Amino acid sequence: MIKKLSILVGYFVFLQSSNALAQQQNAALIELRNLIAPVKPTEFYFKEVVDGRKTKTGLGKLQPYKGSSFTTPYIVDFKGGRVELINFIKRSAEVNNKLRPIILTIKELSVNEEPVINGLVKGSVKINLLFALEGSYVPIDLTSYSTTTSYQRTAGPAQYIEPILSKAIINGILFFDNWINQNADTNIKLAKGVKLSFSDYDEKPDGDTVYYKVSRPITWDDFKGKPPKNTRRGAEIFSYIGYNQEVELRNGVIYVKVAVKSWVAKSACWVLPGMQSDYALNHEQRHFDITRLVAERFKASLKVKTTAPDTFEGEMNAAYLDALRELTALQRQYDNETSHGGNSNAQEQWNIRIDKELSASGIK
Repeated sequence: MIKKLSILVGYFVFLQSSNALAQQQNAALIELRNLIAPVKPTEFYFKEVVDGRKTKTGLGKLQPYKGSSFTTPYIVDFKGGRVELINFIKRSAEVNNKLRPIILTIKELSVNEEPVINGLVKGSVKINLLFALEGSYVPIDLTSYSTTTSYQRTAGPAQYIEPILSKAIINGILFFDNWINQNADTNIKLAKGVKLSFSDYDEKPDGDTVYYKVSRPITWDDFKGKPPKNTRRGAEIFSYIGYNQEVELRNGVIYVKVAVKSWVAKSACWVLPGMQSDYALNHEQRHFDITRLVAERFKASLKVKTTAPDTFEGEMNAAYLDALRELTALQRQYDNETSHGGNSNAQEQWNIRIDKELSASGIK
């Protein structure tokens, strides 16, 4: 059963291909001129030309006139079909692989005629082109060109309309060349690179939030929250990391200013009465120190990345999520190994470890 099905499918594909070939052979063929790159781009080259037309066999129908009457319209196509159309577009613009790679998709290219009178016909050429920048993972849509060219002529050979068709295509390419020249330095989709700079976020006055500063350690006065009922702990601090970003496009380069935040919310931190010792405060401060160290590693991970204009925001988000996971794991490890500060020997080891890392990172 499987063998018979394979034979039938193969026959069907062959039949479809044969029909397409027959349509090409029965159509009147238009030979596109062999142009020598009339468009000389300075911002792009065509990396790929895609025939995205719904109907790829035949451009449309032309109206013949024989004797003293109009006869049945006939199918017209390019000599060489879609392959020649794609090659014609590629030949129309010079190629410089150092420029932006563009994907051109032909959504529509058609011609149709109808009779007028006394051997005159009127026709229209419709063209719709989509232009996209080759992205890191998917194409980035840029702009489109769509127009209809109307004409009137004496009925005659199909080759007579070749100048109209080729001009419609070239005009679409010239449109894009002009568009990208105007937008190259001001459209973020066309940015050539990304440059990151970093700072530590600070805000004055403190309010409910305390941002990390070596010169401003936490105090018991920062613990404004209400302790939970039946807790076994004497105090608890909640520290966080985050970042703000400012994006500016200058001369085709995306400049990103990243302000990294390490902070605690006073209203989320609490301490039980009678538990405000210097030893306990140091334990909580070390939680804050760990948060600051993870924030520094977050910055360091971004500094070594080669970010692309179309992926830098996603890469920053991914690095941030990694930092949050690391923060959660480190805080848990710290509390487990020190028994929430109850193991003084382990606490001292963590104090030494954290101070070394703060010093090595240039924080302290």
